[in-house]
Amino acid sequence: MIRLTALCGKPKIFRLCMNRIDQNDETPVGLILEPRSATPFSQRMPKIQFSILARRDPRAIAIALPLGIVIAMLLACQAPAFSSGTQSDGKASDRTNLEITVFAAASLTEAFNDLTESYEREYPEHSVRLNFDGSQRLRTQLEHGAQADVFASADWVQMNELAKGGMLTGKAVNFSSNQPAILVSNNFVKSIEVDQAIQGSSTYLYFHSIVELLGRSGVRIVAASHEVPAGRYSQAILDNLEASADYGPRLAHDFAANIVSRETNVRSVAQKVALGEADAGLTYRTDSRPLYVSQRVKVVTIPDSINVSVDYPVAALTDTEPATIFIEYLLSAKGQETLREHGFGPPDAAQVNDR
Repeated sequence: MIRLTALCGKPKIFRLCMNRIDQNDETPVGLILEPRSATPFSQRMPKIQFSILARRDPRAIAIALPLGIVIAMLLACQAPAFSSGTQSDGKASDRTNLEITVFAAASLTEAFNDLTESYEREYPEHSVRLNFDGSQRLRTQLEHGAQADVFASADWVQMNELAKGGMLTGKAVNFSSNQPAILVSNNFVKSIEVDQAIQGSSTYLYFHSIVELLGRSGVRIVAASHEVPAGRYSQAILDNLEASADYGPRLAHDFAANIVSRETNVRSVAQKVALGEADAGLTYRTDSRPLYVSQRVKVVTIPDSINVSVDYPVAALTDTEPATIFIEYLLSAKGQETLREHGFGPPDAAQVNDR
């Protein structure tokens, strides 16, 4: 007797396969289905143990053994069809009611991945699907029919556009903040031999020196496109730089003239600098934190006198309970702690409530 155990959701597959054996071999074969209780490893997919019975005929075993293995593999693929609930207890599992899709700005990638893990540990009956991209691209997807339950943007412009279109089911609230910064590749820093004295000097002197160097001919700078929140923040910084008595229009003009590429999100900006495809990039401080970036770039702090604040609003797009709970968790002490661990700041008190 050959005995195999597999996760099973479609017992009919057994009967079809066994009929196939009957058609190709006269050796009597049989099939036993034995329901077994769920194990901790697979609480949502009860096991069904099945046995392929055959006479000690080499032909039967030669057919049954490989076919049994194939059946086991097929049944494993069918496992999601099994439900952990039962109709008799009135609590049949309906996963679609407990799943939510979250559209989030690309700069939130690592923070939201970690936050979702802790959220699902606290609410094991909930499942969260994450989709990251530039906030403006996510808004466009939603406006063209993409389905999501929660939207977390890197600015209020995208959120307000969705609100105007009547796509929000709840009030948008600010849940975090960030700061733009300049990322400079290590190779560029080495090539210009930035003196340690300058690096250890005041923010103003260091920033002035770096901007002067980045304004030289042949330097490659990347920034986010104007439609992206980070792109608008970058332009605001350049405008402030031009109007500043400390820096002036020449520095702003030379810096802007060396922007060779506009990216669809801040992660693309950081990646190009890290890979050496650009000498510097305008992005957020938090985008320097992933290991593959942090080892390859230097972060240049932009002085407060010309920098801008980045707000992150979030809102529900459906009235499902998990969407509401997810936003509450994001605003909770645990959610805020996770965001701090990834370099994000607290939400602006004036922006916590609906705008």
